[in-house]
Amino acid sequence: MVVIHHGIEHIELERKEDARALLPSRAQKARHVIGTVAELHHIKGLSYAIEAMHALRDLDVAYVIWGEGEERGALESLVKTYNIDDRVFLPGSMKDAGIHMKAFDSFLLPSLSEALGYVILEAGRAELPVIATSVGGIPEIVADMESGLLIHPRNSREIERAVRFLMSDETKAKMLGTHLRETVNREFSIKRMTEETAHLYRNDS
Repeated sequence: MVVIHHGIEHIELERKEDARALLPSRAQKARHVIGTVAELHHIKGLSYAIEAMHALRDLDVAYVIWGEGEERGALESLVKTYNIDDRVFLPGSMKDAGIHMKAFDSFLLPSLSEALGYVILEAGRAELPVIATSVGGIPEIVADMESGLLIHPRNSREIERAVRFLMSDETKAKMLGTHLRETVNREFSIKRMTEETAHLYRNDS
């Protein structure tokens, strides 16, 4: 068996100021904006992220989830129950979300199960520090405390601690984002994917 990682193309990202303007107005004013791009499905673990945002009420943080799906009603109800609709926003799907990633200061993927986690490649391309669960192929992209923060699934307390860590050490957060971008550019490029695929076919022929 040979593993060839999926590649991500190089594109011009939208400037941070312009991307930020796409967020709900109250989110734009926050000191730190956490973003998630995901289908609103229970397997994405978004309820645990919302629980963490409730525990982070003492911080000037906003959480924006770009996506749509069957869990919208349940997630909105959870936001209402915790009375955090001033910091958690579900504005719907965002077309070409990968181009607008710089709208966020950090990226969160709290999935209970995941394949590769292509959206993490997009976050890395935007040089965002990433918090993600250590499931599926995610650890093949993110090295804990080197190019992101890996946490256990179904654990809102770990999400909370990870956010507090990023906000308390901006130098470390920037370093994590830089290292993730370097990993994506080095190991998950379209060029590398096509070259490894061609090499495999040549050796099999």
